[in-house]
Amino acid sequence: MSPLIVSTLPHYLAVVPFFKGRKFSYIIHTYITTIILSSTLSIVWHLNPGSTPIMVADYSAAGIWGVLDVVLAQQTDNFTVISRIVVLDGGVFCLNIFINIFLIKYYVLFHSLWHCLSAMKCIYVSHLFANYI
Repeated sequence: MSPLIVSTLPHYLAVVPFFKGRKFSYIIHTYITTIILSSTLSIVWHLNPGSTPIMVADYSAAGIWGVLDVVLAQQTDNFTVISRIVVLDGGVFCLNIFINIFLIKYYVLFHSLWHCLSAMKCIYVSHLFANYI
């Protein structure tokens, strides 16, 4: 199995912090659905890298996930949480662009490592939301 696929799988773990025996609000349900959809589209994109419609769907879902991060961060009413999420999301986004521009020759390696970093960020952000929302 491709390292790009394997390294995408940990993103699904970002749903785990929300399963603490409580009911989901609409926004948390939407967030969990977005995690699953975005992670799945990423896998489909890496299986079909030549498909423009799948690429657009993948990047759109990732963008929606990022917007939801900011929306949920604001709902925490905690400046530290908001700033951490904005900085982490922005950093992961910029690193992805950097890899796609400057390290494209080693795309599989560096994008797979980026997936791992992104997944850690996503799990951390979900923990923050599960504790503050």
